[in-house]
Amino acid sequence: MIQYLAENKDWLTLVVSIVVGVATIISTGVNAYLVYKQNEIYKEQTALQVKQNQPVFSISTSLEQDLDDGKYGTEVVTIRNVGKTTSQPCNVKIRAFVKLTKVVGGERDSLYFQIEDYFNVVSNGNTGDNEVFYAKGNSSNRRYAELYYAAIEASKTVKPHCYYFIDKLMLTKIEYTDIFQKEHVRYFMDKAEITQEIYENMFSNSIDDYRYSSIMTISFSDIKDVIDNLKRPK
Repeated sequence: MIQYLAENKDWLTLVVSIVVGVATIISTGVNAYLVYKQNEIYKEQTALQVKQNQPVFSISTSLEQDLDDGKYGTEVVTIRNVGKTTSQPCNVKIRAFVKLTKVVGGERDSLYFQIEDYFNVVSNGNTGDNEVFYAKGNSSNRRYAELYYAAIEASKTVKPHCYYFIDKLMLTKIEYTDIFQKEHVRYFMDKAEITQEIYENMFSNSIDDYRYSSIMTISFSDIKDVIDNLKRPK
């Protein structure tokens, strides 16, 4: 055996070198894979930690009584953070729209009219009780109700099978910095979170000509004339 090893020393040395080289390559590959998986696990844990430490925004609306007659004509919106705190006060921008829809037979047209001061009393910032935003529109709901019933009356008096419908919606943009000092922007339609694309497309449907500075200046006859003269695409 000793003689065999001595006669084949060079060949055995080569075999051992190859085996050691292959083992080294395998070991290096395994180590690299383990490092990769550890990095992936770290990223997932970090992402989960960031997600778990984000604020959760709750948007609620209510009605307040007007001082003159006690009717519930003033609409109030309150936004609270019921999740994790932010490192700085949130910056909230809210916009209200009146949506007019006209239905004639099987054809339907809708226009959005932005009301710039639908909420004309605004408090933006931490005000206690997890509240990050408060706004109300004096007599805004009363005026919206007038538009709503005007649409019903118009549907009764114009040509048959022509109907008008009034809705309102609220778009909200919330900017904040989380506890990791990372900036975020969240978008909402009424109380539901939406994408930035949907948020921006809503404004493309509300051109400058369709803006009103106050809910008190908008009249149903005006917006009815706009949609009645709307040219449908061919």
